[in-house]
Amino acid sequence: MGQREFGPVELITTAFDRQEVPTEVIRALTRVPHRAAKILDVVIVTREFDNGLVFTEYEEARTEQGLPELELEAIGLTAEEDALALAEELEPGTSALIVALEPVWVRDLATAFGEGGGMVIGHSWIPAAVVNEIADVAIR
Repeated sequence: MGQREFGPVELITTAFDRQEVPTEVIRALTRVPHRAAKILDVVIVTREFDNGLVFTEYEEARTEQGLPELELEAIGLTAEEDALALAEELEPGTSALIVALEPVWVRDLATAFGEGGGMVIGHSWIPAAVVNEIADVAIR
């Protein structure tokens, strides 16, 4: 088996107020251009009404719920224990979609940083609602 080489990976966890992930959200993932980001892995965690957490790989959920097909580059990258920990605060009857994606443009940038002797020591992802709120006040 050949060695895989990924750039930095973002793990995005989104909670929903129901047990099923909305199909329109999955359709949005199918429209992400490969030149922008590669979707590596997708899992769904559901908090059942009895308070149990259920981890489901996307392919299984797709078959059961009739969700659109996704081209996943690294199925299994998101470990079950990590996904369950990320979704620990879900309320009963809700779910979380966890998407591992590689922003393709970042791979080249990270390589250049490394070749230049640098190391990324911080990275923050600011939600759009926060950026827009700040922009409304700060940008004139």
